[in-house]
Amino acid sequence: MILAAVFMGLMAMTTAGYAYLMGPVLKSLFLQATPQKMPVPMADSHTEDTLAFLSDQLSRASALTIGLLLIAVSLIKGGAFFAQRILVIRAGQQVLYTLRKRLFDGLLQMNPLQRNHDVIGNMVSRFTVDAHVVEQTVTGGMMALVSNTLQLIALVGLAISLSWKLGLVGMVAFPPVAVLISRLGRMLRTRQGKFYDAYASVSQVIDESVNGASVLQSFGREEFGRGRFDAESRSLVRRAVAAFSISAVSSPLNEVLGATALGVTLWYAQIQIENGVLTPEAFISFFTTLFLLYRPVKGLGNAVHALQSGFASFDKLEPLLHPPHQFYLPNETVPGILLEELVAGYGDSVPVLDGVSVQIRPGEKVAIVGESGSGKTTLLHVLSGYLKPRSGRAAWEWPVALVPQVPFLFHDTIAANVSLGDSEMSAAQIEEACRQAGVLRFAMEIEDGLAYNVGVNGANLSAGERQRVCLARALASGRSLLLLDEVTASLDGKNEDLIIDALRRLEGITVVAVTHRARTAAFADRTLVIHDGRIVDDGKFAELLERSSIVKRLFAVDADSR
Repeated sequence: MILAAVFMGLMAMTTAGYAYLMGPVLKSLFLQATPQKMPVPMADSHTEDTLAFLSDQLSRASALTIGLLLIAVSLIKGGAFFAQRILVIRAGQQVLYTLRKRLFDGLLQMNPLQRNHDVIGNMVSRFTVDAHVVEQTVTGGMMALVSNTLQLIALVGLAISLSWKLGLVGMVAFPPVAVLISRLGRMLRTRQGKFYDAYASVSQVIDESVNGASVLQSFGREEFGRGRFDAESRSLVRRAVAAFSISAVSSPLNEVLGATALGVTLWYAQIQIENGVLTPEAFISFFTTLFLLYRPVKGLGNAVHALQSGFASFDKLEPLLHPPHQFYLPNETVPGILLEELVAGYGDSVPVLDGVSVQIRPGEKVAIVGESGSGKTTLLHVLSGYLKPRSGRAAWEWPVALVPQVPFLFHDTIAANVSLGDSEMSAAQIEEACRQAGVLRFAMEIEDGLAYNVGVNGANLSAGERQRVCLARALASGRSLLLLDEVTASLDGKNEDLIIDALRRLEGITVVAVTHRARTAAFADRTLVIHDGRIVDDGKFAELLERSSIVKRLFAVDADSR
């Protein structure tokens, strides 16, 4: 970017050179009178003598000589433009790459509880629209600001050197233009922010419609989906027009102010020429300078608007660029789990867990049951490190392996989904984890075995097979605390039994399983009953079915069906 700015400076100098050469060109063509020096009223006598000598020599030169000089200047300017353009593009693409890399790092560092509050449409918009706008801020905003500023300095310097009085008259429009650019820029940033929000909302509706199209079709409610999409699309149109109208109005206003300044300058220049203060060739050079001057002024306005758009997008990227620390680490680690008077909740709301105390021995298999909203998932969030307790003692084995209710697989092989790219994990370790989780039972029936590609989010596998691959992933990690969040909730009895058999065979691994299924709860060594944020009962599942009213209410029918 610094090197690009150097070439921009060279372009600015050649632009001023173009303007300066216009006077001698016209004089060499139309004015055959005795050459006169062009007035150069500058404080530095050495600079004044140099410019005066140059003016005198150019006035005496032939049209061919000046034409060749113009060609030379154009070649220099063209080369500088090409060099700075390539450098700016390279800088912009490097910024885009680095920005997306940081965004992705931030996405991986973000606490899952925070990430779930940001819809997928917003996430996609952050990586596409907002990141691209920030890149455009570099190539079309920041560097344009540098380029136009350098041209402005070069042309203003030339204008003042030709006639400082005329220069002041010609720049009468600059202050109102600057105020206009500033105010419109602030308005643009606000409206651009609303436009990007609307764009993200449209992305969200599209994503929901792709995933929920079958629901709308099965109920014959396609019109509902069309209505939602149409409403968000209309909002996007309104906000786009509101944002882009700011840029649209600034250009004609700048043109009017510039034309006014040129008109006043022509009037004052005529007086100067009639009084013999300003030579015609000096005026031509000055007028060309002033004419070229309003291009960088207009460019500055566009650059400021581009920067404001970039700032609006950058505001959206801040949560991903600087995510808070994602995991809460226990103050002490112990084999198994030890919780004493644990209090935890979300934000400033009433605590979900209020005084949980329990000890789970290493290698023990424990089921956690309770009504919806009782605190089961919140307890898993604490043990997963997603949620920081408000008070109480919390010590457990770290790190943990979590198997969520909804299994997720990458578009890759079974083996790759188990290892997650861990180069230190051997093929034997992967195979052993797959054996323990029951993956080998179905993988060996497939031609490619563990090298079989599972498809997008495991679409080539059944629900039970996907869940067993996720279990194998957790086992292959070598972590001794396994957290299961309703892993059998959506499985049929056969697949549930396969998962339970796999869990039952695990040795030396502490298992904590949140469940609503009697089969899953029955396999455990102990079952903990949570009610209103507290553990209210603890024992064998069969015993709890006899004495606990909560367990009877939750599992009596399911247990009878067994």
